[in-house]
Amino acid sequence: MLEGLGHHVEPAKPDFQGDAFVEHFLNLWTSGPDALLRQVEQRGTDPTTVLEPVTLGMAARFRSKPADAIDRAARFFAAYERSIDAFFVDYDVVLSPVLRTPPILLGTQGGTLAFDEVFEPIVDYVSYTPAYNAAGNPAMSVPLGWSEAGLPIGSQLAARLGGEGTLLALAYELEAAAPWAGRRPPAGVPPG
Repeated sequence: MLEGLGHHVEPAKPDFQGDAFVEHFLNLWTSGPDALLRQVEQRGTDPTTVLEPVTLGMAARFRSKPADAIDRAARFFAAYERSIDAFFVDYDVVLSPVLRTPPILLGTQGGTLAFDEVFEPIVDYVSYTPAYNAAGNPAMSVPLGWSEAGLPIGSQLAARLGGEGTLLALAYELEAAAPWAGRRPPAGVPPG
């Protein structure tokens, strides 16, 4: 579709730093549930009565890491941001999937399930979105595809820092070419 609208499209991939990115991102991500757990513990409340198993598991994961995990993650992401910025010198927008698979059933990866059962599949499922989140780059999801069941399939568009206008202009152009505002999945809420 992009080429049909006059855009130059070519394969390209920023250096997302592989396993190092995942480890540092997860350390930052799991630090939030750990802070929440600390607040619950300080109040003398049994955490299992107010926090879901996934939250408790994330906190336990963070507590298993070295004390300097956050400092190391901050240093890693400072360099990572520079690397992503350098990539966008040559590209205006990167197109990728939003999720690894079509949308999953509601509750499939719910917070009430056991941490070990849910955490790795969640990380794999959303693996495309953290790459720009962590760098601070603007990104958006637009429903450019539809599954056989009629569910929207998101395409992620990401741009350089400050490139929100580029993304919005491209989204407007794409929606004009393939309108999605009136489309609803079969189980969706009808318009009106």
